[in-house]
Amino acid sequence: MSYRIVALDGGGIRGLVTLGWLERLSDRYPGWISIADVLAGTSTGGILSLALAAGISIGDLRDLYLKRGPVIFGDSLWDDIKDVGNWNGAEYSAEPLKGVLQDVFGDRTLGDLKQRVVVPVFDLDNGSADPQQRQWKPKIIHNFPGPDNDSDWPCWKAALYTSLAPTFFRRWTATLMAVCLPTAPA
Repeated sequence: MSYRIVALDGGGIRGLVTLGWLERLSDRYPGWISIADVLAGTSTGGILSLALAAGISIGDLRDLYLKRGPVIFGDSLWDDIKDVGNWNGAEYSAEPLKGVLQDVFGDRTLGDLKQRVVVPVFDLDNGSADPQQRQWKPKIIHNFPGPDNDSDWPCWKAALYTSLAPTFFRRWTATLMAVCLPTAPA
């Protein structure tokens, strides 16, 4: 028995490279993504996996990255001064990314997706101020059948959580994941 898994790498705006490869493969082998048993990815690869499983086309995703990438990865001199060139903060605010993901996925949940997905994130436990009390652990968000699935999760939240690299996106990284991850479907 064969099991077809499409695994997509992270890398921020370099997701355009992944989309280029996916487009070339799709030109040569039309429909190959739709016969995959699982779409998996982390960071931008997680966003792409969720979007493809939601039926969003490669061309639409490419346009999204080209048009909205500058919004997500926007930076300014004032921001660099405030965070002392990232010494005292992350490179970007997560708010634009959150807004784009909410626009893309709307109210879709993992249970609404056409294909199975696997998206790794990090559970930052209770958000304790004492670093010695923190218990970080991986969590695999998925929509496989069974009692432990995450089918009620909003797709935009799964996409946001997998792509919140702490050195790149400030504020939401610790707050969202530490406080909201255990009750994400809300």
